[in-house]
Amino acid sequence: MANSGGEVSAAFDVATQTKMIKKGEQRNLRPTVNELEQIIELSDHSGRAEIPLGELVLFAIFSARRQEEITKLRWNDLNREKKRILVREAKDPVRPVSYWVHVPDEALAVIERQPRKGERIFPCDSKSVSARFTRMVKLLGIEDLRFHDLRHEAASYRFERGLQIHRVAQTTGQRSWATLKRYTHLYDFGEQDKYAGWRYRPNLKI
Repeated sequence: MANSGGEVSAAFDVATQTKMIKKGEQRNLRPTVNELEQIIELSDHSGRAEIPLGELVLFAIFSARRQEEITKLRWNDLNREKKRILVREAKDPVRPVSYWVHVPDEALAVIERQPRKGERIFPCDSKSVSARFTRMVKLLGIEDLRFHDLRHEAASYRFERGLQIHRVAQTTGQRSWATLKRYTHLYDFGEQDKYAGWRYRPNLKI
């Protein structure tokens, strides 16, 4: 799993998001619960079943997967008993890499309620997902929020819940634990669960 190219990718990904910068400008990359609810509710009433944006948003914030990774996930690559899934040809500056990641209960619950329409769990076009998300946040008046920001939200949320670096890395797929240490100093004020009691939080049926 480990390679120098992957570590460069991980470092750039986390450093950029954690510092909340874009071309030198500081920005808040984390959505609020209210913003997420607006997106999910609008998606549920949009009638675009081919892109279940509400489900994709929920899966992203609990799985820490990028949109292009989500749309490649396959039913045959899911190991429900071990709660893990194979991420195929993930983003890397040298060449695409594949690796196994942990699937949190909430993310697994989203997977299990998806209809089987082929080999892919979310049979959507990645660029179409991004475009629809962008249009929806603009329609709702949510400023400068992108689908990729949900990956940052997922990592931050797991640290807030008190998980150790290796546990977070098992979910995010970061191949350099050192890069994730950049998050930890932000959450030394005690454990908290942003989504405790949230009506949209997926529940896994054991």
